[in-house]
Amino acid sequence: MEKNIKISKKLKSLDYIKTIQKRKKFKKIIQNFYKRNNISDEDKEIEKYLKKFQNKLGKFLGQENLKKNEKIKKEILDCIESEYSFYPQSIIDKRLRSLYDDIKNNCLDDNFICAPILNNNTTTSNSSHDLVHSFINLNQIQNSKIFSFNHYIDLLNKKIEYESKKDTTPNIISYREEFSKHLEKERKQIKTKFQNISSLILIDDYTGTGQTVIDFIKKIESSLPQNVTIILFFIHSTKIAKKNICKLKNKIENDVIFVCKDITDKYFANNPEIETEFKKFETNIVKPRRKREVLGFDETESVVTLSRNTPNNTLSTFWSSNIEWVPLFPRDEKTDKQKDLINKQKYVKYITWFINDKYPTFSSNEKLKLTFLLCIKFASSLEKTIKLIDLMNTLSYNDSVDVLIQECKSEKLFDIDKNLMLLENGIIFLKNYKLYDLEISTIIKEYNKKVNKITSSDFTNSFT
Repeated sequence: MEKNIKISKKLKSLDYIKTIQKRKKFKKIIQNFYKRNNISDEDKEIEKYLKKFQNKLGKFLGQENLKKNEKIKKEILDCIESEYSFYPQSIIDKRLRSLYDDIKNNCLDDNFICAPILNNNTTTSNSSHDLVHSFINLNQIQNSKIFSFNHYIDLLNKKIEYESKKDTTPNIISYREEFSKHLEKERKQIKTKFQNISSLILIDDYTGTGQTVIDFIKKIESSLPQNVTIILFFIHSTKIAKKNICKLKNKIENDVIFVCKDITDKYFANNPEIETEFKKFETNIVKPRRKREVLGFDETESVVTLSRNTPNNTLSTFWSSNIEWVPLFPRDEKTDKQKDLINKQKYVKYITWFINDKYPTFSSNEKLKLTFLLCIKFASSLEKTIKLIDLMNTLSYNDSVDVLIQECKSEKLFDIDKNLMLLENGIIFLKNYKLYDLEISTIIKEYNKKVNKITSSDFTNSFT
């Protein structure tokens, strides 16, 4: 008996030592992450991704899907400690000041203009806009040094749109001629503006494939005098992006200078075995919205987060979310994901009808609980995140909804921390009713068959 007690105490002591060692290793990983990325104590307080980072990383690593995938978990820890790049705003500002210093130190005259790199949709705000203005403000450069090609790109897009139309009616022909005339006028005005300018500086925080900047330069290069040097500055770039952009030098008249301090290869460039494992994990567990975002957009395999956002070129494990996966550095999408929830009455209408139709004998509380959990399931997969207040409003908040929420919380059916996500108990609950694998399109089809003859695509647009 005494011998067994001694063995038990020894085992407990060993477990305690192992726990202490794990904690020390965990703290060391975080310290190395901070040190490698030059993250200051102030950064830890003000950066949205870094606030309570130790807790966030602990929760991230504690997810059930990582407990079942120790190989993936180990690789994530190695990545955070040794490879993952994080750029706090303080470092981005430092790089922007350094860019201006380099321009002056390399005897490039002050005769330059800055411009944001535009997407095809010029109304979409992007990081390039913000960085150009930061560059101007940080270095106390006059605002007259900023120029935008918005109007030119819009005219060019319209010209292309009408040229692609096969319609030869007088109106279409007139539009084609009108846009061509306005485009040519705008091109001449830009050439006049740049005739005494030596450099055009294009700034962005990250480039993954280089395609956005290549497309942009191809569109504007005919409006620039040949003597204008295009200086491309990035906070972070991939090797493939630099290679693709450098090929551009042989295709246009203007000289192109590529400036970037941090240039990285694909994360799994030398490890195809773990790449295959990650691809399976992201396909089956992380499930990014688009298949081409598995292993990062077009398999770019970056491991980068910047102060504002995480590029979708980063491994989706770190930024994409669904009802079974909570990321460490969630991505802010450019489109407004809450727009679909504006149609919340429609959203709940179909789910409520489906539950009433499938379970007519259930109590109102049982039906409401199933509706509530299905709302979380569908909203999480479509919106990525949904707040409790949105869902309460969606369900026409009243006392019974309040009671329901408290009941679901006590049964640990969902996570209420900032955003609603189904917990394991909630998933099991829906599986017991054979509702977990249900798709919103199935409900819409059922509704159309029994209630309405409107095509399902009319409704699907409200949810996708």
